[in-house]
Amino acid sequence: MDDFLKTHADAIEGTLTMFDRLIFRGYLSNLFPDGAFARFLSANGVLLKDFSGFVQQTSVELKAHVEQLAADAGRPYEYLESATTKAS
Repeated sequence: MDDFLKTHADAIEGTLTMFDRLIFRGYLSNLFPDGAFARFLSANGVLLKDFSGFVQQTSVELKAHVEQLAADAGRPYEYLESATTKAS
């Protein structure tokens, strides 16, 4: 990013800095009304016993979609296997 900023410094008026991801640990039950998770599962036709597979499949689909968006835009794509993986 610093190289980009240096290269285009004459055309840049300012920058924004923010988190690119947040990691929540614990329970956020106060953010969800009673029964919201069950309604989500029902709306998606997913039984609770099948939730793990649903999440894994959704993750695979989301990753593929993002890879395609990056490719279509001619942008690089780097997948981090975990939140603790550091980009080199």
